[in-house]
Amino acid sequence: MRVLFDGAGDATEKYLLGLVYLVLGLLGAGASLALGQSPVTMPPWLPIGPETGIWASLAMGACLAGATIVATRFLVGRFSWARELHGELRPVVRGTRSHALVAIALAGGIAEEMLFRGALLQGLGGLWGLVLSSVAFGALHQVRGGARWVWALWATLMGFLLGSVFGLTGNLAGPIAAHVAINAVNLRFLRDHEV
Repeated sequence: MRVLFDGAGDATEKYLLGLVYLVLGLLGAGASLALGQSPVTMPPWLPIGPETGIWASLAMGACLAGATIVATRFLVGRFSWARELHGELRPVVRGTRSHALVAIALAGGIAEEMLFRGALLQGLGGLWGLVLSSVAFGALHQVRGGARWVWALWATLMGFLLGSVFGLTGNLAGPIAAHVAINAVNLRFLRDHEV
């Protein structure tokens, strides 16, 4: 673990982040199991079976990831609020090695999906579960600075879209894959591009 984060900024912060994601993931899985539900599957809102559900989830997740990555570049290139947010988030990953960014993307994507979609969305159920889990997801994504509300609103929208994929297909594979891909690509973009 030390090799992963050496030279990647403050190693203590990276270890703490890893621990937080581990706890979030375990909390999500534990809560799902305590409620008698699977942390990665649920009855789909669409009339499809489990095998179709996983493929539909992965396809929808891939489309969502691609659209989000393209939208990020477009927004940063066109809007001052997006450039301000980019500037406020950039110091968090400046100097972080690529393999550390991938580890952060994996840990964050898996843990947050297990908690917010696998446990919270399912536990609350239906449209209210989708809305409330999305708002909670957005509230978790707070940063300092003037663009903090933009980031929270963006995260709320992403939570709604990721939750919709899970609800429609009944499978968390697509939201996890999308979340990890978005984090990995956008963290690298954040690190490597000054605006």
